[in-house]
Amino acid sequence: MFEKLDERIIINTQVVVISSLHIGISTTTAPQEIDKAVIKAPDGTPFIPGSSLKGVLRCDNDRLLNSLSDMLKNNDLKVCDLETSSQPCGKCLSCLLFGGTQASSIRVKDFLAQSSKTVIRDGVAISRKTRKAITKAKYEIEVVPKGTIFDGEIMIENPKINNHKYAKLGALLSMVNFFNNTNRSLGGGTSRGFGEVLLIVNNVRSFTANDYLESTGGKIILEFNNKKESDRSMTWKFECKEQEKLDLILKEWQTTLKKFRKVSENESH
Repeated sequence: MFEKLDERIIINTQVVVISSLHIGISTTTAPQEIDKAVIKAPDGTPFIPGSSLKGVLRCDNDRLLNSLSDMLKNNDLKVCDLETSSQPCGKCLSCLLFGGTQASSIRVKDFLAQSSKTVIRDGVAISRKTRKAITKAKYEIEVVPKGTIFDGEIMIENPKINNHKYAKLGALLSMVNFFNNTNRSLGGGTSRGFGEVLLIVNNVRSFTANDYLESTGGKIILEFNNKKESDRSMTWKFECKEQEKLDLILKEWQTTLKKFRKVSENESH
């Protein structure tokens, strides 16, 4: 799938925290001052693992593709079912975008916070039977406060699907739009109000083999003017300087959805 590098897309992205965000660290045997600490870089700055964000986007994408399969009467849109299969199929749209038997085309890097500030919140376990606090079940949870901005990048290798040059980019931007208008949930404690975020795309840059040959910095193909305020408004849309080009890229993905047929890995590019 990646024998040739036709084009690499770099999407400069930010995560804006709307409500307190908690992405915890793995279990450790080392003593901790806080019961539930947030994951941090070696210098103490909180970060969002790329795998966390990618997992949220892939989960929504898979469920949407399965629904669209029924709506568009295209069984090839259904994603492979890992509950009934020992490994990913490598042929469905989910595998082409997020990886399966081959490497992932969409790769999400870690997002680093612009500030090291965190807040300690108190919590207490509640008995489901008595609906009262459980004795000696008080705990502390560390969160990243509202308004914090995380910086990161999302990369797409070879964004073409069939004859649609930027179909995978259209897929990702469609998912960002869907996420911002519906889910907005990331990390732990979302049922208690934690983890509401917005994904803000600043610009999209394209790199090709010719840019490598001429030692250039690629070219910006899309630039956005999206607001970064931690706004709870559930109506969100892209504000792009190249709106016509954005509309064409999104339409490429829509056309791909309507005409997609599963192919072998060797035929996918």
